[in-house]
Amino acid sequence: DQFIPFEELQWEDGIKDLLEKLLERKPMFVRDKSRMEITNAASLLAIKDGRNIIQEKDLVIATLDETPAPFRPTAVSGFRRFGVDVDKYLKEIGGVL
Repeated sequence: DQFIPFEELQWEDGIKDLLEKLLERKPMFVRDKSRMEITNAASLLAIKDGRNIIQEKDLVIATLDETPAPFRPTAVSGFRRFGVDVDKYLKEIGGVL
């Protein structure tokens, strides 16, 4: 997979900070790898939609896609903890955790 650098796309206000808050909940030894995987996946979602900005929905969907199934409920609770309405995005990906 090719990593798309942060600089090539913009982040919607507060979304990059949300990613960092979510990453703080992960063990330190997986944070950099998770950051790269989630950012890459979110970037690809934005590009696929014809946008040059990463939005909240890109971050949510990318995080859930890149999170191993046993840990997805924890990811969902993390988003909810920071006030994100995850349910509206779960519908877009088939509601599967």
